[in-house]
Amino acid sequence: MMQDWRLRYISVSRRVVRSSAMLAMAVAISGCAVAPTSRIFVSPESVNYTEDYIHRYSILRISGERYGVGGGQVRPFSRGGAGSGDCCVWLPGIGQSIKVEWKVGEFHDLRPQWKTFSKDVVIIGEAPSKANAEGYLIIRFFEGHEIEAEFIQREKFHPANPRTDAAFSGKRLMRRKGE
Repeated sequence: MMQDWRLRYISVSRRVVRSSAMLAMAVAISGCAVAPTSRIFVSPESVNYTEDYIHRYSILRISGERYGVGGGQVRPFSRGGAGSGDCCVWLPGIGQSIKVEWKVGEFHDLRPQWKTFSKDVVIIGEAPSKANAEGYLIIRFFEGHEIEAEFIQREKFHPANPRTDAAFSGKRLMRRKGE
């Protein structure tokens, strides 16, 4: 189990580093400033604290316009509950809102059987310690179709940090909204 977490962490870290390098090169070529400090550069990850199977989730602007990132195949809590997402995107910063849309159904359900839910959510988390912070946006799914979106800086995304969900290291430790 621990080795699976390390491989997942290394894989996600490589995606963030690769995307950061491409972004830095694009900024250097264009001569433009990097996004304002009121934004965060994230790779979405997810944890499902329900027994629903989440086929797909998307992160959108409040207006409903897509950012082009999300994730999928988020297993029910009893089956591990952790899921990953696409890489990477600039999003509004801590205290600002996004919309999350997700599709729920049984594992073998066909698309027409999926139910779609959508909620506006305020991004929570520790304010970045530096401008242009990189990290993970943890989308947490709770009973009653409730969700949370928490930013965790890349260097603080590890099992010793209580804000990093235990599901990412293969442990089943239930969490409630707001914890």
